Amino acid sequence: MGLLGYRVTGHSGSKLTNHKMNLSKSTPSKPWLFWLIWLILLLCHFNSGSILKAQSILFKAKIGLLPRESIGIFGPEHLIETPAFKNAYVSYVGNRVQKIKSTNPLAFKRLEIKNSYGVYSNSSIQIDSSLHLEAGFISLFAASEVSSPTPYISFKKAAHYSKKDSGYIEGAIAISDKKHFLFPFGNKKEQQPVALSASSEKLRIKMSFITKSNNLSGTAIYSSKNALKRIGIKQLNRESYWSLQSKDSLKIQLSVSMKAVFFNSQEIRDPGLAGWNDTAKNWQVLPLETSGQALISLEEVRSTPLNKERSSALSSVIRSRPFAANKFSRISLCDCAVPNKKYKAYGNFIISPNEDGINEIPVFKGYTSERAGIFRLFNRYGLLVLETNWNEVLSGGTPFTQKKLKEGTYFYTLALKNPKQKEQGFIFIKN
Repeated sequence: MGLLGYRVTGHSGSKLTNHKMNLSKSTPSKPWLFWLIWLILLLCHFNSGSILKAQSILFKAKIGLLPRESIGIFGPEHLIETPAFKNAYVSYVGNRVQKIKSTNPLAFKRLEIKNSYGVYSNSSIQIDSSLHLEAGFISLFAASEVSSPTPYISFKKAAHYSKKDSGYIEGAIAISDKKHFLFPFGNKKEQQPVALSASSEKLRIKMSFITKSNNLSGTAIYSSKNALKRIGIKQLNRESYWSLQSKDSLKIQLSVSMKAVFFNSQEIRDPGLAGWNDTAKNWQVLPLETSGQALISLEEVRSTPLNKERSSALSSVIRSRPFAANKFSRISLCDCAVPNKKYKAYGNFIISPNEDGINEIPVFKGYTSERAGIFRLFNRYGLLVLETNWNEVLSGGTPFTQKKLKEGTYFYTLALKNPKQKEQGFIFIKN
């Protein structure tokens, strides 16, 4: 028997609607009122299939519910003060957007979404048994972007979900003690499911699909186009990516649908996956399984029982080879090729350091002060003639004129941090 507490508003016939009625932990001072309340609830159960209609419901006190019966939530807002009611079977049904609000993480035994307009929650939700996306989606949002932690949905070892074609989860998803799982990521623009296979059931990982700018110049996660080409990345998906959070070093494999918007909107010749390595502070190409190997099968994700639509959603996928779950913090679709080991200059420059304010120094696109590059200049004989922090050059602390460099061609290197990469090229100095 599930124990829940709630305040419902009103009644009309066998269904509760707009008149206020409060249930609290203490028994009402008038016994007849207490029994009247229970009679109304009993009539609702038998006459409306255990569905309580209300404009708003507040779970606060504790009452008994019949086992294996659901509570239908129709109202636009649902404020939950009880932190957990693990025996609850709750179904959200409505013809407009519904919101779950709580100051505490929530736990449902069974949760069902039957609202094509979507259900939004500002609190993390734990699924102990099952989540069913009959219609619509569930979206997680932070109550405050500044101080509130980002909410997520977590699936325990025995928990699973099922969905229709249009169903998806917008936000972070955490799993624990699972060897296979199909993350139903999506938003109103696209659906980007990711299948995960782990080497052990002890895996704990959190993933999310982010629709924000990727590899943006001036941010901590950035590599120049030239650096990407050197490691075999012709272009990254700049519109979205998947984030990973895990402390486990267990091996995992990711399978991504080829129906991704990135592949449909651009000329992609060598689709692949790239990962941001937090240790190396740079992107790396993820080696893929060969085309002759099975990419994914329904048996691999049997622990997450979905419906038949899964076979078409992942009918054509790319699958990475095993890698440590804690190696990358970001995964992106990319147009990848075999890395070209041949030297490719970041840029060649012609400068005239005569203090007239024109072409005094070379300009490195995408350079920011946080990258703190060390600049070295060599003459035609390979001798070092200048070494300085490029931030000092930008601030005017070390102008080229102080070294009285002779006119001619020089070779330079620029070692950057955040991410780590080395650029090089030629500079012609004209006096």
